Amino acid sequence: MIATGIIQGIIAFFGYTALLLLLLRVFHKVEATFVVLLAALFIFPVALASFVALAPSVNLWVFSTSYWFLVLSFLMGFGAIYKSLSLRMLLTLLETPTHEKSAESFRKEYIFGDSFNNRLQLMVDQGLAERTDDKLSLTIRGASWANRLVTLQRVFGIMRSG
Repeated sequence: MIATGIIQGIIAFFGYTALLLLLLRVFHKVEATFVVLLAALFIFPVALASFVALAPSVNLWVFSTSYWFLVLSFLMGFGAIYKSLSLRMLLTLLETPTHEKSAESFRKEYIFGDSFNNRLQLMVDQGLAERTDDKLSLTIRGASWANRLVTLQRVFGIMRSG
């Protein structure tokens, strides 16, 4: 019965990856992380219902554990590849005709251009900060979120983040 639940979890995971390959191509304009998470949440009850219909002796805990272990392992790898700055830099080098680029151009493009400016704009867009001239000021909403984060950091003993 345990082996059956593990096999069912593996089958469901393969169903998830097959669906994901299709969805990521069809919904290529949608944020990939959203598609990856929704597909995982969609497949679980569909697979479970399918296995119950085929064989009423499904071990929910073993099936769930094996499926979610595989999905979460996949998500960790997907997230690392999807958001890796190092991989983006390697791909940039690969795309240049000479396969080389100055370190300073990487600093300007990725650190100041992408990372820093995008994060500043994200805070403004989400109403956490306001931009006036060359200054950024905390909004009431931003202060509320910052206080919650400080509380969470204290609970988990985080002295410094970022």
